[in-house]
Amino acid sequence: MSALTEVSVAEELAPYYRNPRVDLATFLERRRIALSGRVLEVGCGAGMAAPHLRRLGATVLEGIEPHAPAASVAAASGSYDLVCNSSWDAWAPTAGVNYDAIIFADVLEHLADPVMVLGRVRGLLRRPSGKLVLSLPNVRHISVVFGLLARGDWHYQSAGILDQTHLRFFTSKSARRLLNDNGFTLVSFDRYGALPISRLVARLWPWFGEFALSQFFVVAVPVAPRPGPA
Repeated sequence: MSALTEVSVAEELAPYYRNPRVDLATFLERRRIALSGRVLEVGCGAGMAAPHLRRLGATVLEGIEPHAPAASVAAASGSYDLVCNSSWDAWAPTAGVNYDAIIFADVLEHLADPVMVLGRVRGLLRRPSGKLVLSLPNVRHISVVFGLLARGDWHYQSAGILDQTHLRFFTSKSARRLLNDNGFTLVSFDRYGALPISRLVARLWPWFGEFALSQFFVVAVPVAPRPGPA
């Protein structure tokens, strides 16, 4: 794909695939969480987040993207060592390869079986320091809660918390429970809102934070195996 064609295809892709995820990179920097070594970005879209992941320390960067046009742009960008046009379920990792970090940036909610996914991820992360990095939409956000309280209803949308392709919904408690019950220890769990006013409200009234902030940013590591009997 030529550079001109690559730019043309990237411009035609939905914004969903062209998101550079500066918010996630900023969160990792603020928490001083490095992504050194081999990193896998699940749902890499058109690869716009790759420069940030490289800057955070990814020396080998691989991507998985089921949407073929976006995967083509990511592969043509030269930012990845490998891009697989595949679904997570169909993707086959290279035998014997472990990752220092695996990223699911607004992906887990699209998958039918997060428990199965976490079990697979746990086996692919390098022990003991391999990191699972997640961003998840917060279904307890005021935009959803108000609709339920005032109208007793919600409407699916083309993007956002109530994206019509979401199969799972998360609150702070359910996200924490999913990770804790499936072999992960939380390193960092932050709530985030794109709008400055939402961040200000959460800062002034912390108890209101989960209703004001639309996303969770999470870093977790596999639980260390218990030593066997002597």
